[in-house]
Amino acid sequence: MEPLEWEVRMWERVPGKRPILLSVALAVALIGQWYTKSWLVGLAAFMAIVATTAEMWFPLKYRLDENEARVRCGLSVTAIRWANIKRLIEVEGGIRLSPLDRASRLDAFRGVHLRFAGNEETVLGKIRALWQRHVRVLGERADA
Repeated sequence: MEPLEWEVRMWERVPGKRPILLSVALAVALIGQWYTKSWLVGLAAFMAIVATTAEMWFPLKYRLDENEARVRCGLSVTAIRWANIKRLIEVEGGIRLSPLDRASRLDAFRGVHLRFAGNEETVLGKIRALWQRHVRVLGERADA
């Protein structure tokens, strides 16, 4: 089965946010450098802001294949194998593939969040085909 790949650029969805984030990162870097008199602290502060807001600087590249669902953002890769998915959670503009059996406060931090790019039906169809195939092979029951 052919893998499904697509890309989402968050800065195109909220165009005014990127300049604000850059301003905040630069301000924090300058304050850190001024307060500690160390350019390394300023650089670390700037990099920390950029790293925590990576979705606004790097495209999100999604891939659904026979083995897993994966999202790459810069150097960061988050993936979940189809056999480990217990629930599908609808979220605004996408779907979360969760390894948790029941709803939990950890839902936001576990699994893989897939954002749609005008391809909702295609993505959901591919998830349905790949996930159900693995559930059937493993002999488990799908609840979601």
